[in-house]
Amino acid sequence: MGVDQVPPRSDPDVLLSAISKKWSKKKGGRLFLFIGMAPGVGKTYAMLLAAKDSLKNGMDTVVGVVETHGRIETEQLLVGLKSIPRKKLMHRDREFYEMDLDAILQRKPSIVLVDELAHTNIPGSRHTKRWQDVFELLDAGIDVYSTINVQHLESRKDTVEKIANITISETVPDSVLDRAFQIQLIDLSATDLIRRLKEGKVYIGDKADLAAANFFKEEKLTALREIALRVAAERVDAELQTFADVREAGTPWAVTERLMVAVGFGQPAEKLIRATRRMAYNLDAPWIAVHISLNELSSEEDKVLLAKNLELARNLGAEVVTLADTSLLDGLIRLARQKDVSQIIVGRSKKRFLGFMFGWRPLHDELIAKSSIDVCVVSTEQRKVHDPLNLIGFLKTKSTVFSYLKALAFTIILLSCNALIEPFIGYRAVGFLLLVGILAVGLFMPIGPVLCASIITMIGWNFFFIPPVGTFHIKSTEDLFLSISYLVAALATGILTRRNKYQQEILVAREIRSQSLNQILLNIATKTTVKDMCDSVLKSLSTLLQGDCDVVLVKKDKSLSLMGTNLQFSNMNREMAVAKWSIENNKIAGRMTDTLSSAEALFVPLKGSFEMMGALAFKSKKAKPLSLDDMEFLYTVAHQLGLSLEKQQFRTMALAKERLAESEKLHQTLIEALVREIKGAVSPEEARALIFIADNFAIVSRLLAGIYPLKKEACQLEEIVEEACDRARLLIPTVSVIAVQKEKNMPQVNLERDLMVQSFANIIFNGLLHAHGKDLVVQVLPKEVVFLDNGPGVPEEDLGRIFEKLYRGEQSTGYGLGLAVAKGVIKAHEGKISAKNRPTGGLMITVNLA
Repeated sequence: MGVDQVPPRSDPDVLLSAISKKWSKKKGGRLFLFIGMAPGVGKTYAMLLAAKDSLKNGMDTVVGVVETHGRIETEQLLVGLKSIPRKKLMHRDREFYEMDLDAILQRKPSIVLVDELAHTNIPGSRHTKRWQDVFELLDAGIDVYSTINVQHLESRKDTVEKIANITISETVPDSVLDRAFQIQLIDLSATDLIRRLKEGKVYIGDKADLAAANFFKEEKLTALREIALRVAAERVDAELQTFADVREAGTPWAVTERLMVAVGFGQPAEKLIRATRRMAYNLDAPWIAVHISLNELSSEEDKVLLAKNLELARNLGAEVVTLADTSLLDGLIRLARQKDVSQIIVGRSKKRFLGFMFGWRPLHDELIAKSSIDVCVVSTEQRKVHDPLNLIGFLKTKSTVFSYLKALAFTIILLSCNALIEPFIGYRAVGFLLLVGILAVGLFMPIGPVLCASIITMIGWNFFFIPPVGTFHIKSTEDLFLSISYLVAALATGILTRRNKYQQEILVAREIRSQSLNQILLNIATKTTVKDMCDSVLKSLSTLLQGDCDVVLVKKDKSLSLMGTNLQFSNMNREMAVAKWSIENNKIAGRMTDTLSSAEALFVPLKGSFEMMGALAFKSKKAKPLSLDDMEFLYTVAHQLGLSLEKQQFRTMALAKERLAESEKLHQTLIEALVREIKGAVSPEEARALIFIADNFAIVSRLLAGIYPLKKEACQLEEIVEEACDRARLLIPTVSVIAVQKEKNMPQVNLERDLMVQSFANIIFNGLLHAHGKDLVVQVLPKEVVFLDNGPGVPEEDLGRIFEKLYRGEQSTGYGLGLAVAKGVIKAHEGKISAKNRPTGGLMITVNLA
């Protein structure tokens, strides 16, 4: 490159705009995260130093919870910082102290310090985990300083457990990293950390000796340090992407990668999910977690583990999809093509014994052979063995002692009946009838009793029917072969019959859900009122899920109301508080969740395309939690109901807007007619007064319509006040002085100019009338206007009523509309208006437009 070929410098304003645009998408407070490789590296110390700096800069900084662990230098930094007292909780007759979330929300500081982000809260707290508390603080607009060790990140859990040979029970989802505004790595070499441990600056007493003997080994700490550095490097790389986009293309690069991970039963799926999340983060790509149901036999333990795996994927930011198919391979390929997946992540399949003889190949080989999609194979430890028919797991389900006793009784009756007819049909025909009996057992009983009955009938047939009778000795080779064949046939018949019956039950259940969903969608589409629509949906849900349902709606004033009387709660205030949290945070809460789990009902947010409409409340009549299919069904219905409620609201608003347009057209016609009629009939002053009053009537009618679309524009507040003063002077031309006091270089405000001029003119006109011609002062401040008159004031008992429509005091000569119009317009602009008597006499009205 020559000397005159200097590469163009990036525009700092453009770079700043890119950063601002990125973080403007993350509403709420900012999370400053201090991350380290292990305890003792100085995370809390660094967080407290940052808090001291923010305090010096005038920020309102408080301590929510900080754990010093007896470290003197850390405790010294707490001096001068205000702390929110912790909340006392009782658990198992012991006192515990947790961070007081409600006190912090009420105090609403600029910055709050919350140590040890992965901490598990004491039962009885609002949230199960402290990171959930932090998210609520962030959603409330409060900045949070917090600390975390790298081993507590969900995606790094498996790796750290292998390196350090420990079990990690407390983790946080990696979405915490995505939420962080800034991540600061607190780095320390392994040698320095071990030295700090020996000096008693990490742990004290026996705990320090135990840590030195196990966790605090140089090789382990070095590996943990590398993981921490990689996490920080990944974050820096993601931040660098922002600048690369601006420098090279001017717009963000298109996302071309989309990952998909296959989630099955068992614990190895956890590793696949975490690995996929890491790859998706590094590629800045969306990802999908899919479970393909083959209608296989599965135990309750398997179902719970599958639901846990899918919930882990959802918490880590995946789009979760569950679908049924006859082939795992075909289902994965079909979904991958539908979703434009660029890479499929699967676990390494073990080779089957003699599989090559039957053409069996591992799943990843089949995917590579039959699709053009990239396949990533992740090595997983097979902690759980699944046989081809999953009999080991299925034996655990639905097989009670009573079912085994029933199978035994049926077998005894079957053998007895065959003993009566054996002389007439022969012992070989008896074997066939016993097989038919096993077939009947398979139709009505679980697999365990079916297998038990198969073995007992084989033994009974051998002992009581095959010659020589009364012994297990079989003379002929033909009878021996027949006995063995019977056992194989009985087992196969019982297993396949039970399996087919089980698959039939699943298909019937899915057909019922499908029909219910179709009926719900039909009701949503055809019902004309919100109440009829919700009643029909709730009735279908209650019948299918065996529980009581209701809808919590958000009203215009942002309060909540329970639509029906389907649900009865022992503590209604508590349940409504849970519903409010669910709606405000757009997350499920209540029973069967980790958030506010002491509630009696489960609350699922009803979110439209633009607004939160309310929450769907469900109270199950069954003790056990909802199945995975039932939860997905509930999510689907809630999503559709939220969209439909929003659609109904928009339809109502559109009708009101049409009426408003007609009303405005009629108002304009009346004004024009009024002007024509009063020309020449009254004085110019009287004509202006009549038109002014007509404008007030029009504004009131529009406010009563419930919708007031504002056409806002950037305006200078002092100019609007001057125009309002001119309008008031035209109404009372004999007034002596209206003094306007204003500051210099005030910022602009966004409002509808004509409406605000009319509102201020009403306030000024009202002040001039009641001041009996005395001077009136208007003070214009940034986003605030104060009107001061020198009249007699207003009786204290009437101060709260002067803004009511048609209210007139004893000395009033108007129609009682002026101040009501002003209040309505200012409220439509999300402002506030208030009045109070001045100590020196007169009334002071304050308008705040902030």
